[in-house]
Amino acid sequence: MQPYRPLPPPPPPPPSKAPLLLGIAALVVCLGGVAGAAFFLVGRSRGEDVSDLPELARVQALLMPLDACKITYDSASRRDYWKHLHVAKCSDESFPPSVPFAVDPSWKTKRLAFTATRSSRTERWTIRVDKHRVAFPDLREALEGIAPQIATDYPARLATTVAESKKAKDDYEAAQTERARAAKRAKESYPSR
Repeated sequence: MQPYRPLPPPPPPPPSKAPLLLGIAALVVCLGGVAGAAFFLVGRSRGEDVSDLPELARVQALLMPLDACKITYDSASRRDYWKHLHVAKCSDESFPPSVPFAVDPSWKTKRLAFTATRSSRTERWTIRVDKHRVAFPDLREALEGIAPQIATDYPARLATTVAESKKAKDDYEAAQTERARAAKRAKESYPSR
């Protein structure tokens, strides 16, 4: 009779594929969510073009001669930004000069939001709006109400904004030059070895 030998331990079970499959499923869900959110935000921010509607022809005519290429307003803006519409100058600068115009408080309750853009002063405005959020009568009333004020006040206010911006830039550069001179004088004030 042979001596008793214990049986060898059974081999370990093959690794479960459940965690791997769960991880892949979670990744797919996350990527789908990110893609969906991006699609929603891009679509929402661009909106639909309503600039060719005949009801907005008067607004187009009033805004056409201005040295402006972007007009933005969004009642959902944070802080007090919803209180102003911003008109930006046609420029190659990253942050062109912009002039704020106070808007009627009812714009916020009407959930107004739009962006008007063009590439140059000679082009017509493209007015984009989220049709699911903004009622056309509210948009038309708002634009027809503010366009005459923009057409009248914008040129002078833009000139003031540009002059103030240039003065601030010149003052900053002068201060930088003076700091450099002061640093050089301070360094040269020490006796040499």
